[in-house]
Amino acid sequence: MVITNNTLPTVDAGSAVCATGSVDLDGTVSGSFSGSPSDIFTEAQSESASYSGETALADPNWSSSDNWKGNTSSTQSDDTGPNGPKYGTDYIYYEASGSGNSGGTYTLTSSNITASGISIDFWFHAYGSGITNFKLESYDGSSWTQRWIVTGQQHGSNGAAWTNVTVNLANYTVTKLRFRLTNSSFMSDIALDGINVTS
Repeated sequence: MVITNNTLPTVDAGSAVCATGSVDLDGTVSGSFSGSPSDIFTEAQSESASYSGETALADPNWSSSDNWKGNTSSTQSDDTGPNGPKYGTDYIYYEASGSGNSGGTYTLTSSNITASGISIDFWFHAYGSGITNFKLESYDGSSWTQRWIVTGQQHGSNGAAWTNVTVNLANYTVTKLRFRLTNSSFMSDIALDGINVTS
């Protein structure tokens, strides 16, 4: 590549480079550019559930037969769960109080995914001494594989700042995603917010 230029180029925001002189390009540019990521599941879609306090899960992208709920404020148990959402007016969480809601593994599963080059970005809040572990798994059409995990509680109070996670799954076939909480007691109201899945 040979560039001959008699004056410095001028660059303004939103404009092209202006140069006086000649520009000779002798080279090959190769590769690919796919542009901006495409949204599959978004936080804005989740906000459309419009919960009022603690409510049965009604997210358009995520479902469960376990005790996952929507909420707009703190959970019903002290010393576990966040004191409110990270974004918007609500969040998803697992309510561990009540018979059959602790001492096992509880799953939140996405709708079907048909795109490739998947990435997921989310915020989580894991305050509670009963949290054993919390996982993200992907499904390829035949089996589930763990892609991310934390062990034990990760936050020290209801008001502790949420934690952001990005997991790049572009190298895998992904037809569904799921979060899995394993707990030992009702002190395990783990929460999710700002879940965005892109391709």
